[in-house]
Order: sequence, then C-alpha cells, then structure tokens
Amino acid sequence: MSQPPLAPGRDPAAPGAVPDLPRTPASGSDEVGPDLAVLLARAARSWWTWGVVAALLAIVLGTWAGGGLEEVPEEGLPQVPADARIALGPYDVAIQGWSISREYDADMLEIVDADAWVVVAADLTGAPPRSTTYKSDSVTVSSLETTAYPRIVDPVSGDYVGYLHPGVTTSVLILLPVAKADAATLDALTTLPALLTSYTYTRHVLSGEETWLRPQARATVQVPRDDTVVPAVEDDA
Repeated sequence: MSQPPLAPGRDPAAPGAVPDLPRTPASGSDEVGPDLAVLLARAARSWWTWGVVAALLAIVLGTWAGGGLEEVPEEGLPQVPADARIALGPYDVAIQGWSISREYDADMLEIVDADAWVVVAADLTGAPPRSTTYKSDSVTVSSLETTAYPRIVDPVSGDYVGYLHPGVTTSVLILLPVAKADAATLDALTTLPALLTSYTYTRHVLSGEETWLRPQARATVQVPRDDTVVPAVEDDA
C-alpha cells in the first residue's frame, strides 16, 4: 500500500527530526485551545446551559424576594404580653397559653418523626386585603428547631385550619413538632420564649403577584404555661 506523501522538507525518519507536537498556549497567554473554544461556544449556544442559569437565578431572586436570605435578630425587640393582640401583617395574633403533649394527634407525631407537640393556643384575626394561609414561622420558639412545619388546627374538632379571613377571628392550636431531647427540655419550663414574625404586603419580583413576603422579627412573648389548652385525648378502647 502506498504511503501518503510527506510535506516538503519533512522526513520524520531523518536523523535529528522533531515530530509535530500538539499546540498549546504559552504560559500567561489569553489564547484558548481550539477544543476548549469549541466546547465553550457550544455551551453558550445550548438551551440547556441557559436553562440552568435561569433556574439558579430564579431560586436566588425568589429566596431574596421572600426574605429567605435575611437573618432576623431578637436583640432589641419589644417584649409584649402574651394576651396582647399583635399585628403580623396577614393577621393579628393573641397568644393565650402553651403546653406540651405526646398524646394529642399521636399518629401525626409519628409521621413527622417527632416526640411531642409544643401546643400554643392563639386567636388569629385575618387582615385585609384578602384571605390567607398561616405562615409557618409566625410563631416560633427561640433557638428551637422543629422536625417539620407547624400545623394549625381547630381546638374543638382538631381539623386543619386552611384559610384565615379578613375581620374574622379564628381560635387555633399551633402545633410545633419537636424531637425527644427538646421536648424534655421544654417540658421543664413554666414560660415559653416565643418569637413573633411579621410580613410585608408587596409584589413578588418574579411572578408580579402581590402577597405577604419579607419576614421580619416583630416581638418576643413570654407565654405562661397552661396545660388546659391541650384537648383531652379520648381512649379509643
């Protein structure tokens, strides 16, 4: 089989001949190798690449719009009486008392992987301009991490409370699920250090929808313990 002709003046078999080597940019040069340049060009034209960039940007902006990147210090916040009615934005809250229970809604406790509920009895009065759902960090316990989002239920029926309506006061139990170690610590308390968080009615930067965003620490409450706030648990047997 015949061999392809060699370039003029190039004989790789000749003594002292130097074979061709891959061309690489000099140290400190801004020149990019051809393979890398092709890859970058393809990435820049790829819908997938720009889709990922857009998704990441949406997450960052959405988190910022909702106040998720903002820390809310408790130092210097006003301390209000437990039964005072405090405006939080989407609703006003007046806390009546608290207790801890391992028997109330025990099936749900198992689902959320908790040892007990911190049960906070409160009255929530909806504010204009429209009905809203409960914000999960409206009433929290200082330095406490729950095992799941809180639930709000009717103190009589135990049914989940979905919406709070403007001008309507709804009595609820706020159920905060806690782990075993935290439950033991809280069970020894007679006063619960609660933190109230308020919201601002504003336009979402991505969707344009007006809603309650930008959580901000509003006040602290020393809630007295009242074990009567937990409904009696009936024995199915």
